[in-house]
Amino acid sequence: NTHSWRRQPTVYGISLGRCRAGSEVLHKYFQPTQRVEEQVDALLHWRRTHKILGVHVRGTSHKDEFGECQKVDEDWREEHRVAIRCLAPLERFLRATREALRSMDGPVKIFLAADTTEAIERFVDEFGDKVIFNPTAPREIFHLGMTHASSRKPRDVKTQGIGVLVDILALSRSDHLIHTDSQVARMAHYYNCSVPRTYVPRNDDIPMGLWPDSDALVQ
Repeated sequence: NTHSWRRQPTVYGISLGRCRAGSEVLHKYFQPTQRVEEQVDALLHWRRTHKILGVHVRGTSHKDEFGECQKVDEDWREEHRVAIRCLAPLERFLRATREALRSMDGPVKIFLAADTTEAIERFVDEFGDKVIFNPTAPREIFHLGMTHASSRKPRDVKTQGIGVLVDILALSRSDHLIHTDSQVARMAHYYNCSVPRTYVPRNDDIPMGLWPDSDALVQ
């Protein structure tokens, strides 16, 4: 592979030693509640008979995360429009998933953590009942939507936080993890430093002319 993978071979610059040190602290000082663990167990009960392919599809604007695609503008919509250019398209995640499925033996379920209903629908259309997902996680509608699903209402914040935490824990317990650059994938990595991973490159990870069909990188 001749591409320049700026975040490889470590993920986000996290070496295995640093990941293990962070994981030790995380497991020592943070314990998910029984309610959270029960939700994760309900989603992943398939582990008794199936391998789990975890997929995190990070969609919507990364306006505050993508340094290469940030733009200061009085119109917030213009800032988001520019940031969206960096997103990996849905097809890139779908292709990485097809390839991962071919390499996994036995029955497989896909645990899909996605920011949008569009991603859920695309995966279900292609992979059918292989796909399982957390119904309580917050989602926007479109993968290239301009805003991320969130609410400032106190009654919603806890529910949204639990939904995201359930996704993180479920991804960390998968047999293989497909992800792009996101805080959710980073936390799943800290929970399980040894999970095999496939990195799906963002558009700003790849030379402009290679965007449509760039390969994912298996680690």
